[in-house]
Amino acid sequence: MASSSSNNTFYLFPYLPWELRALIWEFAVSPRCIDMYFNHTNYTPIPTSLHACREARNHLTHPTTAYGGGGNRYYEKHHVVLHAPHAKPRPEDVPYIWINWTIDWVEVLLADYL
Repeated sequence: MASSSSNNTFYLFPYLPWELRALIWEFAVSPRCIDMYFNHTNYTPIPTSLHACREARNHLTHPTTAYGGGGNRYYEKHHVVLHAPHAKPRPEDVPYIWINWTIDWVEVLLADYL
């Protein structure tokens, strides 16, 4: 008899060959629209595939890993500085985003109060 609660955890994933795990992480990447507001706080969520585990995060943010993979499925960390030229924010206050320049697209918008 089947249990009424479903278990969606695949416990054998760590035992799959590295090449197969790397391909699975790469296929988990999906295109996103990144909205940036001039002179306004930007908030772009971190891609979900980077939240999965350390292995996924390392593979998807470092294209020089042992297995080369698809090559166009990697995220880069970029600091977002869309403030007026006279504003000099402290380095620790400058927000950053993860972006995949191959599949993500960026929309720069003006804040509604300008």
